[in-house]
Amino acid sequence: MSPLFTISARIALGAMVSIRSMTGRLVLISLSLKLLMKVSFFPCFKVAFTQPIII
Repeated sequence: MSPLFTISARIALGAMVSIRSMTGRLVLISLSLKLLMKVSFFPCFKVAFTQPIII
């Protein structure tokens, strides 16, 4: 094995791991955002229906 190959393999592995962790984070963020939207959306919806909001 040449040192260049091992270096490139390490870089590729690192990139894969970082991409995987990034997608994991994105999924977690999107899930938490959806949860927040649901939690904050329903009271706002009720308020909007009970009293008209003037923007």
